[in-house]
Amino acid sequence: MKKKRVAIIVYNDLWVDVRVLNQIKVLKEKFELYVLCTSSDSGRKEGFNDVHVEYVPSDGLLQKFRFISITSNELFNQYWSKQTAAFAKKHKAELIHAHDLYMLPSCVKAKQELKIPLIIDLHEHYPAAFKSYSWTKQFPHRFFVRNDYWNYAEKEFLHRAL
Repeated sequence: MKKKRVAIIVYNDLWVDVRVLNQIKVLKEKFELYVLCTSSDSGRKEGFNDVHVEYVPSDGLLQKFRFISITSNELFNQYWSKQTAAFAKKHKAELIHAHDLYMLPSCVKAKQELKIPLIIDLHEHYPAAFKSYSWTKQFPHRFFVRNDYWNYAEKEFLHRAL
C-alpha cells in the first residue's frame, strides 16, 4: 500500500524539538515524511530513518526578526507560505502538517494554493504562552510584539486548517 506523502513544517531546529522527533517516529510508520525546518548549522543531516529533512538557513538575528514580524506585518507569513508551497510541490505532498500556531497563517495560504489538506499541531495554548515569554517584554521586542495577534490568529485561521 502506498503511503501518503506529508510535508511537515517546523519553525525551529528539528533536532532540538523532542516532541516533533517523537511524533515523526510514530508518523513514519504510516506516512512518507518530508520535513522543512530552520537551522543555523549548515552541516545538518539530510534525514533519518527514511525521513527526508531540508533546512531553511537561518542565523539567529534573521530568524528572530522574521518571527517578531508575525504580529506587526506580513513578512513572516509571506516568506513561509512561499517556502511551504514550494517544498510541498517539490515533494508532491498530499497533506501539510504544520507545527504551532505561528505557522498556521502561512500554511493556510500554502494549503489554499495547493488545494491539499492541512493539519495544525498545537503543542500549547500559544496566546497564553506568548504573554509569559520574557523576551516579548524586553527591548526592542516589546515595540514589535502584539499579544492580541495570537487570539486573532486562532479565531481567523484555525477553522481553515480543515
